[in-house]
Amino acid sequence: MADGWRSFDKDTVAYWFETMEIALEGIAEGEAKGEATLVLRVLEKHAVEISEDVRERITSCTDLDTLTLWFDRSLTATTAEELFTEDPEDTADRA
Repeated sequence: MADGWRSFDKDTVAYWFETMEIALEGIAEGEAKGEATLVLRVLEKHAVEISEDVRERITSCTDLDTLTLWFDRSLTATTAEELFTEDPEDTADRA
């Protein structure tokens, strides 16, 4: 091998970048699933009723910032719908 790692062709490099991208997507999906599970668990522990529509909305969300916001709200929510209300303070904090 002439120059070691420099001898990789473009296809090999592209393959490894694609493989890493897929792995990182899997990690992000796992993080989102875990965060969604926590949101649901907090609501359940506080005896908040969770409709199938709300459960689906939470479990299908892949945005970690949104899930973190919902988790924070779940700590004080008395209804599941409170997770999704627009609060000007929340949007200001995220900007």
